[in-house]
Amino acid sequence: MFELLAATTTFHDKSKTAFFIAAGVLVAWAILVSAVGIRSPRFPASAAQGRAAMAITAVLVAFAGAMAVVTAKTPPGAPPYRTGALTNGVTPQATPVGAAPQATNGGPLALSADPTGQLAYNTKTLVSSSSSVTIDFTNHSPLPHNVTIANAAGKVLGATKTFQGGSRTLTLNLPPGTYTFYCSVPGHEQAGMKGTLIVRGAAPAASPPGATNGALALAADPTGQLAYNTSTLTASSSKVTIDFTNASPLPHNVTIANAAGKVLGATKTFQGGTKTLSLNLPPGTYTFYCSVPGHEQAGMKGTLTVR
Repeated sequence: MFELLAATTTFHDKSKTAFFIAAGVLVAWAILVSAVGIRSPRFPASAAQGRAAMAITAVLVAFAGAMAVVTAKTPPGAPPYRTGALTNGVTPQATPVGAAPQATNGGPLALSADPTGQLAYNTKTLVSSSSSVTIDFTNHSPLPHNVTIANAAGKVLGATKTFQGGSRTLTLNLPPGTYTFYCSVPGHEQAGMKGTLIVRGAAPAASPPGATNGALALAADPTGQLAYNTSTLTASSSKVTIDFTNASPLPHNVTIANAAGKVLGATKTFQGGTKTLSLNLPPGTYTFYCSVPGHEQAGMKGTLTVR
């Protein structure tokens, strides 16, 4: 019996040895009393003998229960997870779940492939505070990867070469909006190697109230609100060109009307990408708006001044 107890304790926490011994003695006592009772119909032979057996049993039960309480302890917490991976000689630091991504101040965005060979980037979200977006992509994975940028319509706007080992830089001019970055190597995006790029910078140079001789840049709100990025456009030339970008999840257009409400020109209604509208307009004040039903009434309009 005691050999069995000793063997049992080797498979458990040594701090619980006292409990296992107490429990084993209790079990042995129970077996002994049962065996005596079965073989001797006169057991207990007297009231005193019965009380003694009950007392011993109670003491053993109490002792086993006490040992269970004394040896009980809370298991230690799991140690911090360590991948052992190094990125540019620095061990990556864990990022708290739900932590908001940090916007850059016009500097390059750092992105890297998982160095262990998993089909994943080191982040699911990139945020740029400038429309001039630069991504420094590092691939220390044993597999070839790239980083590809697409708009909400799925149109590819730019990509690095597919490579393994080293870094590549991708620079794009993007209007404010939400884009997807992913690896275009077959099967990699589907396995989860993708994320969201958010561009918060102002769209290129629509210049109210100053006049411009170049194209006027206009963009729909990329979050889906019924608004343009500006309510004022100013041109110093009667030859007016408007580059309208719609990265919104909704279809929009830009329509030009004179003070009498007569429509002078409009882009097609579209979602995703950019359309250009060119008109010859005499000096004056005009209205630009989205003619999709309800959009102008919701505030998607502004004033075009031709000088």
